[in-house]
Amino acid sequence: MAKSKLEAARVNRQIQEYQASVEESKRSQSQTQSRQDYERSRLQYEEAVRNKDYQLAQLGISLSAIEDKLADIPIVRSPRNGYIKKIKPWVGKDGKYQTTITIVSKN
Repeated sequence: MAKSKLEAARVNRQIQEYQASVEESKRSQSQTQSRQDYERSRLQYEEAVRNKDYQLAQLGISLSAIEDKLADIPIVRSPRNGYIKKIKPWVGKDGKYQTTITIVSKN
């Protein structure tokens, strides 16, 4: 009877040690997974920051190109003081474009 109790205690002890090692493995895997998730999130954030910086640089280049083109547009002088009420779209004919601007005087 004592031998069977001793053997049962040994088996129970082995089971407990096995369960403890399984739990330790699970914790270790969980920590590794957490580190991997954190690293993945950090890399995604850094990539998003790089993409944002690239897009901002591209927008800056586009803005400077637009400003250069705007500087090339001739200034139109109005024969009267007022503000622009309506602009009809450009109409092209034989390579020449024309637009109509309606000006309202400040009366």
